[in-house]
Amino acid sequence: MKRSHHQWLARARAAGLGLTAGLTFAMASSAQAPPGAIDSVASVRGTYDTWLLSPLGPLPDESILWLSGQPANRIDVGLAADADIDALEWISPTEIWFSVKDWTTVPFRRTRIAVHPADIMSWDGAAYNRVFNATLCGIAPGANADAVAALPNPFFGGTNVYISFDTTQLIQSQTVFDDEMAIFNTGNGCTLLGKTAPAGIDRRLDLNAFSWVRRWGATFDLLGYGGFDTWGLVGNQLAAPAILLQYRLQGGAWEGARLDPAVGFLPRGELEDVSVQASGMFYDGFETADTSRWSATSP
Repeated sequence: MKRSHHQWLARARAAGLGLTAGLTFAMASSAQAPPGAIDSVASVRGTYDTWLLSPLGPLPDESILWLSGQPANRIDVGLAADADIDALEWISPTEIWFSVKDWTTVPFRRTRIAVHPADIMSWDGAAYNRVFNATLCGIAPGANADAVAALPNPFFGGTNVYISFDTTQLIQSQTVFDDEMAIFNTGNGCTLLGKTAPAGIDRRLDLNAFSWVRRWGATFDLLGYGGFDTWGLVGNQLAAPAILLQYRLQGGAWEGARLDPAVGFLPRGELEDVSVQASGMFYDGFETADTSRWSATSP
């Protein structure tokens, strides 16, 4: 039976995991968000499954399109032309996480290392690091991570890593469906903390894009931005490969994502993954000193 994020959190508490695997991404704050200030997208970075026509012209599938209030930008992480990024998370201006659809290699020191399609790699503009090692953690050779999201863990340190796979996976005796996200933590190695799925997703759909945003100054109030590789209904919203949807954790409601007018429109094409910043002053709820995750706009 599929469990909602709320049900999973209750289960995690009972199992002694406390807030580690579920809502470990918020701490109490007395600040309140200005009405509507956080419910629109001020910046979105997206990657697509094939070359497509973007505001910048042709966009390769190993590149990332960045739309914001500034002129459209293309981000490259140094991959070969035959690579295809199908999962990404913008951590800071100097760190991007990504995963690839097929095996590839990247330079590492004086050699090259193989990258598994379920690995999560980081890139700082000059060098690569492996954030999540799929082979070391016992992930099946044929697995592919098609969405990755991250939130800082203020209680136990490290970062909670949310990974969705393109097919059902058996991980440490837990079945993780392709509409769910497995949860790991950068401080706990391969330990699977649990799994979660936004409410209202038909099991036949594949969650292939997801990004978390915390509502400004609000406790446990998260917005998720998701995409799907097929047409269908999510809640009462139409899902399609080129549509970005917003999910409100409190209440489990889905609606169409609202992009700031300055952002423009997403190109037509299958959106593989996104990393979103919302309008408002703070990206991570102001509970950490990581100013790189603050948004570029203020209420």
